[in-house]
Amino acid sequence: MNGLLRPVILSSRPRGHISPHLPHHLIRPRPPPSRLPAARRTYYGYHEPSSSAVSVLWGIIGANTLVFLAWQYALPQRHGLGPFASTSDRRLAQRLSQSFILHANDLKQGRYYTTLTSAFSQIDPYHYLGNMFSLYAFGSVLAACPGVGAAHITTLALGSAIAGSVGWLTHTATRAAARGPWGQRQQMGALGASGMVMGIGAAAALMRPSATMLLMGIVPVPLWALIGGYFVFDSFYLDRGGNVAHAGHLGGLAFGVAFYLLRLRRFGGLLGPKGGIGGRGAGGWWNRLGRR
Repeated sequence: MNGLLRPVILSSRPRGHISPHLPHHLIRPRPPPSRLPAARRTYYGYHEPSSSAVSVLWGIIGANTLVFLAWQYALPQRHGLGPFASTSDRRLAQRLSQSFILHANDLKQGRYYTTLTSAFSQIDPYHYLGNMFSLYAFGSVLAACPGVGAAHITTLALGSAIAGSVGWLTHTATRAAARGPWGQRQQMGALGASGMVMGIGAAAALMRPSATMLLMGIVPVPLWALIGGYFVFDSFYLDRGGNVAHAGHLGGLAFGVAFYLLRLRRFGGLLGPKGGIGGRGAGGWWNRLGRR
C-alpha cells in the first residue's frame, strides 16, 4: 500500500444474468504508519509489499482489462463506452460469450476452461471497476505480509476463481434439479472476478485480521469484519433468488480460507504459530479478550 490511500469499490459477482450487480461500497485501506521505525512497522503488521506479488496483481488486472475492452468493442448497444460507443462486432461478441461466460452446461460440452476464463470477464463498467479496485486493495494487504510472494498470489487467485465457478455450477445444478424440467431448461450464464476477489479477501483477512479498511472513505472497518459481513450476506441470500452468484462468492471465499490454512498459516496471521504478524494474530486477540 506504500502509505497511499487506495479507493476500492467492492462489488459482487453476478450470476444468472450478465450485467446486473450488487450495489457497490466505497472502501479504502487505512494507510500504514510508513514513517515509523522498522521495529514498530513490524509490530503493526506492515511490511513493504512484495514487488513480484504486486506485479501478479497488475497482471490479473491487465488481463481483466483486455477482456473488458473487448466486450466494450463487441457490445456497444448496451455497454458501449467512450470510443467504443459506435462500434460493434457480433462475431467477436459470440466468441467472447462462448469463451468468457460460464454456462450451466459448459462442463457437459467440454468447455472446462470457462471455469477460469469467466473470472477475467466483466461487461458492466461499474462491475469491472469494483472488482479491480477490490482485487488490488485486498491483494495489496496480502502482498505486504512477510513470506507471501508471487506464487502464493497466483495460486490463490486462480484457485479462488475456479472454486467460485464450481460453487456456482453446483448450486445452479442443485436448484435446477429441485425445480424439475422447467428449471433445467433455464439458460443461465455467469461472469466476473468476485469469486477471485473473495478468495484473496478471505486470505488477507486471516493473515491481517486487524487491517483497517475505510468504508465510504470515512468509517474504519477491520478487514475480518468486512469479509465476515460478506459471508453472512451471501449465506443469507444464497437461496433467496436474484441474479447474484452468492454461491460463487462463497466458493471463492472457501478456497481462500483453505489456502490460508494449508499454505499461508506458517507465515502468521489469525491462526499463525506465533499468534499472527507482530503478535496480532489469534494469540494476541484471544489473550486480550481474556483480560477484558
